[in-house]
Amino acid sequence: MNKLFKFLFIFVALAFSFNTNALTVNELSALLQKDANFKASYNQEKTLNKLNKILKSSGVVIIIENKNVFFRQNTPFELEQIITPNRFAQIMDDEINEITRDNNPQLFEISNLLLNIFSMNEVNEKYFSYKLSGNLNNWTLELKPNDELLSKIFNKITIQGSDKVKEIVIEDISKDTTVLTFSDYSTGKITLNVKEQSYLVK
Repeated sequence: MNKLFKFLFIFVALAFSFNTNALTVNELSALLQKDANFKASYNQEKTLNKLNKILKSSGVVIIIENKNVFFRQNTPFELEQIITPNRFAQIMDDEINEITRDNNPQLFEISNLLLNIFSMNEVNEKYFSYKLSGNLNNWTLELKPNDELLSKIFNKITIQGSDKVKEIVIEDISKDTTVLTFSDYSTGKITLNVKEQSYLVK
């Protein structure tokens, strides 16, 4: 289950602008997809409850066309995780591990579900109940799993932001907590390396 969580936590990247005062899930979803391409810096702290230990990492996240996510971890070591509608890949040095619909259909389905949610393409009430509060200057979206498998992994996922997403908190069933904070957003020209381009879904 910890391995499954490790694969799933990477889909947490959002950064977009807001321009109205009313706040509903549909409006938030539309506004969050306004900029289809962006890059941002991230810092992550994962608290291991039973070990009383905090693991820290940082890097850059890139989203292309609201459906290709590239997590470039720079510290404490280099690692890249890529999620697209077709596959999920984890790349470290020359070693590549991939998940597809064929080799792991259950995890692939969950991965794409979470990708849709965290890019605000969809909040599927079959899998998650949600609570949206606040206004465009300070809003919070709280997701709680309804699905049996997801409820064995996550307790709650909370996304907070203003004009851009500032923080995502993932609480898993073992009471470990992952906190991601985002900064330095840009929507200019984004360059992908050759390997990343090979995963790109247009």
